[in-house]
Amino acid sequence: MGSEPIESKPSATTVCVCFPLISIPRVPTSSHGEGFRRPSIRSVLLVAEMVDAMKKVAKLDVELTVEERNLLSVGYKNVVGSRRASWRILSSIEQKEESRGNEHHVKNIKEYLQKVELELANICTDIITLIDEHLIPSSTAGESSVFYYKM
Repeated sequence: MGSEPIESKPSATTVCVCFPLISIPRVPTSSHGEGFRRPSIRSVLLVAEMVDAMKKVAKLDVELTVEERNLLSVGYKNVVGSRRASWRILSSIEQKEESRGNEHHVKNIKEYLQKVELELANICTDIITLIDEHLIPSSTAGESSVFYYKM
């Protein structure tokens, strides 16, 4: 082994190496049974960081590997999924508060619902723009293009 530095050109893969697959520990609970997985704030933040990192990689206008495509897809799926879950919960609470006649609570919930809807719209616009402007134009394999169209 020599002490010569290894020179390499950064690629999409080297950018993603610092983001290991997210593992959420198994948490036994009586109400959910053995094996229920409770997401932590850390795991949610890691998903957001992974999405940001993969977005930067996609903007390099290079063909993504299968693993990179999957990281991008799963990351956006999780980010969108959490907003959709928030929207469903808020919508349910809004209906309950309306039936109770708590107009002040309903007003606050509607404002928060609008914020969640705006976040969701921005995330969706973001990935559609990324796909249209960077990923599809830089994909050379038919499999990649089909993957992006399905997203």
